[in-house]
Amino acid sequence: MTVTRMGAASVGLRGSMPHLAIAVALLAAGLARGQAPALSVQVLGSGGPRPSAQASSGTLVLVDGVPRILVDVGPGTLLRAGELKIDLSAVDTVLLTHLHTDHAGELPSFATARVLDGGRSVRLRVFGPGGNGGFPSTTAFVAALLGPKGAFRYVRHFGADLSIDSVDVITKPQSSSPARASLGEGLSLSALGHHHGDAPAVGFRIEHGGRSVVLVGDVDPSGLPAVERLARDADLLVISCSVLDPPDSPPALYERHSPPGEIGAMAARARVGAVLCAHLPPAVSARADAVRRSIGARFTGPLTLASDGLLVRVEAAPAAARPDAGTGQCRTDGDCAAGQSCFLCGEQGTCLAASCETTGCPPGSVCRPVNCIRCPCPPQCVGR
Repeated sequence: MTVTRMGAASVGLRGSMPHLAIAVALLAAGLARGQAPALSVQVLGSGGPRPSAQASSGTLVLVDGVPRILVDVGPGTLLRAGELKIDLSAVDTVLLTHLHTDHAGELPSFATARVLDGGRSVRLRVFGPGGNGGFPSTTAFVAALLGPKGAFRYVRHFGADLSIDSVDVITKPQSSSPARASLGEGLSLSALGHHHGDAPAVGFRIEHGGRSVVLVGDVDPSGLPAVERLARDADLLVISCSVLDPPDSPPALYERHSPPGEIGAMAARARVGAVLCAHLPPAVSARADAVRRSIGARFTGPLTLASDGLLVRVEAAPAAARPDAGTGQCRTDGDCAAGQSCFLCGEQGTCLAASCETTGCPPGSVCRPVNCIRCPCPPQCVGR
């Protein structure tokens, strides 16, 4: 599997996007020939939450060349869509990974844009996490903003009649089976809760035409096993990379975010085809080479760091080309005992969550895979 970098631009005050114009032209040419990719993604916002030249988190999923799904809608994402001249009129599904402002703050503006170009009626589906004591559920969040008594209730009849179906996704990280839904026309959605500090969070997997893409917002290290289950054998993983490897980011950030080394190790264990790192604050973007080296030491597949406007075509590769199919990586503990060094354990390795009961995790804990150099891996457990 390869992921083709269709084009990228740093869309700021300059407004100059020659590479992106070429990328859009290439995709349009493919559409004209009936060769649109089954799935592709376009980054509307690659930054946040601090002010920068990048918009906050937001990614479009194009289905057969048409923008259909918006994953997160942070401040600045609509501006980017306007600069790129993207037609949002077919977007009928919004997936919210969590309800921080830099991921969900521009939902009312997106709904307004849809009713202004949607004819007589517009129907949207919004999927997101359930709530807890510090955060509302997605259903309550949408109702508070756009419901009959919501702060922006005028939008419901502002140029077109708006109806919104909200769905709260179970967000327990220990759940083994994702929730599933059909979005019609051969498009399927899977969702699984993970962990982002005190914020309920969900990852999403979209499948269509034999291709699959997993999109995950912020996730702390204890949530990576759930992401690994959701992303198993996906063609592309889009994931936030908001911190540097320890100790180069403030310690408190590691309670909510996973460092590049752990992201790379998880992607390798999940056997994803390619990784796109998004949600890059300025401190991380400034050390892009270090991030690439850290992830690349563990994940050997194609790796891209997002920028606003980046368009990526999701493509599949033969199973033999998956990152964990090469030599020099252990497949069993016996292989490692024979002298091979490794950065991941294979399907029978003791560092897998499935075998944590046999490696000493105490009752009431879940196993967190570790970045191993030699098997057997020592267990690392975190309380539920």
